[in-house]
Amino acid sequence: MSKILTSTGGYLSAIVVGLLHVFIALAIAFYLLRDGQRLANWFTSHISKSDSATHAFLEAVDTDLQTIYFGNILNAFVVAIIASITYTALNAIAPPGLAYSSNCFVRAINGACKSSSSGWNETRLRSSRSLSSWRRISIRP
Repeated sequence: MSKILTSTGGYLSAIVVGLLHVFIALAIAFYLLRDGQRLANWFTSHISKSDSATHAFLEAVDTDLQTIYFGNILNAFVVAIIASITYTALNAIAPPGLAYSSNCFVRAINGACKSSSSGWNETRLRSSRSLSSWRRISIRP
């Protein structure tokens, strides 16, 4: 009983810490999106004047980060579209036992996380067969 409570407490604390981190990240993102321009104006008026090297550097960094973030979002959309087409095509030719039952969910996760499908398929195939049934294929000259 003590072992179960200890492991449950460990999982519960990990979940609470994870949710706290998500809350803090969302709160910071919200306030920066809402008041970011006011913060930038305050910084420019009190710390760095608009004609200083610091201001020019921060403007260049801001432009570069906008480009990087836009590229990452665009990449996620392209991966989601390619994954959608690929999974639909694979489901069309897959045997009934290997077809994805939640095709839309898998496509959405793949686009969001940019993960490949080969690891999931390999894990599923390995778990569905015993290790003794795997045979090494060798090509002889």
